[in-house]
Amino acid sequence: MQAEEYYQSLIGQGYTTEQAKEYTLQYYPDFNPTVPAVAPPLPEIPVPMPLPGISPLPLGDLPPPFVGGALPKPESVGTGGMEKKKIIAVALAGVLVIAGAVGIMYAFGVFGEGDADFVGQWVDETGHVMSFNSNGTIVSSSWWQDDPYQYWPFNTTWTKSGDEVTATYERTVTSEEFPYDEKSTVVMKMKIDGSVMFMNILEGVLTEDYGDGEVYEYDLTENSDENCVAMVSKGRLDFSGENWNADAQDTWYSMVNSVDVPSWCDNEFKNEYSFSFEQDNSNRGAFFLTLETSKWDLLEISDMAFYITIDGGSETECFYDGYDGVCSYIPQFGSERINPGSVIAFGRADAWETDCSSGCDLYVRIVQNTSSGQVLIDEFSESNLVWDDGP
Repeated sequence: MQAEEYYQSLIGQGYTTEQAKEYTLQYYPDFNPTVPAVAPPLPEIPVPMPLPGISPLPLGDLPPPFVGGALPKPESVGTGGMEKKKIIAVALAGVLVIAGAVGIMYAFGVFGEGDADFVGQWVDETGHVMSFNSNGTIVSSSWWQDDPYQYWPFNTTWTKSGDEVTATYERTVTSEEFPYDEKSTVVMKMKIDGSVMFMNILEGVLTEDYGDGEVYEYDLTENSDENCVAMVSKGRLDFSGENWNADAQDTWYSMVNSVDVPSWCDNEFKNEYSFSFEQDNSNRGAFFLTLETSKWDLLEISDMAFYITIDGGSETECFYDGYDGVCSYIPQFGSERINPGSVIAFGRADAWETDCSSGCDLYVRIVQNTSSGQVLIDEFSESNLVWDDGP
C-alpha cells in the first residue's frame, strides 16, 4: 500500500489528519499529504511505546490499522449483563492489547528512586522515546513529536527494590459507551550498562473497574511476543535527524551490542531479517514462515523468492497462490510490506511428489531480488519432517 493510500485508509477509520500523518510517517518518512482529508474530531491521547517488532500504535481509543494476536480472555470478578459484556469486549480489543499490554510493559519499571542514571530520555530501535523525569513522572513520545506532554493523560507511581521496579499506570476512559477506570500494575527487572538499559517484565495485571461492581482483569504478560527489551540513552545516541531512519537504527543496534546482554535477557538484538519455520501437520507438505526480525527498510513480498529442496533433490521455486505443478505460497497479511509477525503459508502443490509419511529432509532458501542480484535473507534445514499422505 502506497503512502497516500495508507494515509487515507487511516482517515477512513476515524483517525484525525494529524494522527494519520504521524502513523504514515512511521512507514513512509518522506510522506507529505497533498490534499488534507476531513475526519471527525476525536480525542487525542499519546502513543504508548511499542515493544520491538510490534506494529506502531494507534492514537486515541481506536483499534490499530493492523494488530496481531488475540485478546486474552478476561476474568470477570463481578456481575453484569451479557449484552454489556459483549459490547465491552469489542470496544476494548484494540486498546487493551496495545495501550495496556504493550505501552505499560514498555514504559514502566525502569525508573528507580535514588538512581540518577534513570533520569532522562531513552529510545528504542523504532524511534519511540521514554522520558523518565526527576519528579517521578514518565512520558511516552515519538522521536519526531515536538511536545510529548500535550496529550499525556496517565497518572503513574513507582517503587524500587534492588533491581526490580513496581509501577502503576492509571487513567479514566470516557470515550467508550461504558466509561471505566483503568489501572495497570507492572513489575520489571532492569539493568543499565553504560548508555543501554535492559528491561524484562516479570508480572503485570491490567484492571478495569466500571463502578457498578463489574471488574475485569487481564494478564499483561500474555500479550508480549518477547519479554526483554533494550533502550539507549537519547543524549548519548549519535543521531540527531528529524525523522528516525535506517542510519539511526544501525547506530542504536551498534550501541546495544557494544555492551553485555544480561543473562536474564532472552533477546540477541540483531539488526537483520530473520524468519522462523513451522510445520503444518494438518496439510500434506505445508509449512509456515514468519518474519521474526526486520531492518528499518521492510521487505516487500513482490521482491522475495522462496526455494525448497526435498531430500537433497533438485531445488524448486515456490510461486504465489497455487500454480499447478509448483510449490505455492500465500501471504497471510494484507499489505505489500512484510512486518515482523507477518506469516506466509506454503503448500505442496504438484511439485512435491516425495512420500514424506516416513519423514523427509527439507531445505528452504529465502532470497530478496535486488537491482544487483539475489541476496540471501535466511535459510532452514529441517530434518525428518513427517506428513501423512493425505490431502
